[in-house]
Amino acid sequence: MFQKKIMKALLLTASVGGIVCGLGADYAEAKKTGRVGVSNSTVYGVSDGRTVYGGANGRTGYQQLAVGSWVNVGGQTIAGAAHYIYVQAGTYLDGDSALNQDSTIITEVQTTRVATGAQMSMVSRRIDNVMGAQSQASAGSVSLTGGNSGPESKNRNVWADVGYNNINMSQSDLKWDANLLTAAIGTDRKFNDKIIGGVALTFSYLGGKTKYNQGNIGDYAYGLVPYASFKVTNKFSIDAMAGYNYVQKHRDRISPDEVTLTTNFNGPKLKSSPTSNRYFAGVFGNLRHSMNKTNLLGTLGFTYANDSQKSFSESGGPQAGIYSSQSTSLSQVQTRLQAGQRMAAWVEPYVFGVYNYDISATKTSASTGSFVPGNSINYSNPNNAVGKSTYGGGLGLKLFGTQNFSGGLEGSYTVNKDLTNIGVMGNVKYNF
Repeated sequence: MFQKKIMKALLLTASVGGIVCGLGADYAEAKKTGRVGVSNSTVYGVSDGRTVYGGANGRTGYQQLAVGSWVNVGGQTIAGAAHYIYVQAGTYLDGDSALNQDSTIITEVQTTRVATGAQMSMVSRRIDNVMGAQSQASAGSVSLTGGNSGPESKNRNVWADVGYNNINMSQSDLKWDANLLTAAIGTDRKFNDKIIGGVALTFSYLGGKTKYNQGNIGDYAYGLVPYASFKVTNKFSIDAMAGYNYVQKHRDRISPDEVTLTTNFNGPKLKSSPTSNRYFAGVFGNLRHSMNKTNLLGTLGFTYANDSQKSFSESGGPQAGIYSSQSTSLSQVQTRLQAGQRMAAWVEPYVFGVYNYDISATKTSASTGSFVPGNSINYSNPNNAVGKSTYGGGLGLKLFGTQNFSGGLEGSYTVNKDLTNIGVMGNVKYNF
């Protein structure tokens, strides 16, 4: 009797398509996405705890179902015969698709990649200046640096760097883009001709739009990056750095229509403010060679980054979700080849190419792709939008000023399947 009442109240009359998630499989997907809740085999419904409407055109009566409840695979008739709730394919109840998630479920591998790469790039640039190296390779897969050698550094130095990166994800139904602004100020000490050590304070702002769910990104990060370098020979050096960021994330999205159950995105705005602790480290070997006024550089390095996001809840409407903690990690092998030509005493232009390979990267757990073979509703898998290889290159300019001042500029472009990044960086240093 209880089941029949639920069926009568919740059965939807829309009959286009099937259901994309099934008994058991739907609960597994809900658990995998980090949604909080438990399975209840005596309640039949949807996995994400949304409000389900029943009656003519889905407009009369509603029932809030527990997170972790189950739905049936198949059409409306099949659902009725099996005593399950029928959910039309393509509605926001259609599993835990990317369009029905907080954007941190989708974006964090790439935002972590860019943000940590930009900071490691700035530190690499600074190490080049202090050690008097010809150049230094990138420490980031989408934010790549070139060295900016200046006059021979004194024992104590202060430096500053600013950078801009534009990130664009072009996958058709998971489009998003963002602009990253990064600033760093640091100081270091030259202990002898072979060893330096220092620390940098960093700040970054990531602002953008997640077009696939009509949302926005506004993240702030505050960081500390200690670093050191050891010159093994005149041609070979080893650099090491580690960093910590406290990240305050601000995301929002427009929820799908809660009346018609379609993805028209005219529901209320849902907001979230998750926080995370972000850690990263890198070790690089640099081989340099000079021929007259031509300076060559080859770099091979290893980097690791992790973003540990705490549990949080969305606010703003009945479709707001509850999310458990999330850990995102990325490890890479990175390479760079660079050639510069000293044109005058104060300037050296250079060109470079990069190739980076992902050893491992966290996969997003959003339920995308076709849940039912042959179903007319298809979602792209965000994990297929990027591969293991990132490649690109750019141009740079080293500027040599007075004995105490020097600086440089660099522009870069990298691509990884549907993900592209355009970067611009500039730095200045002062020796005393």
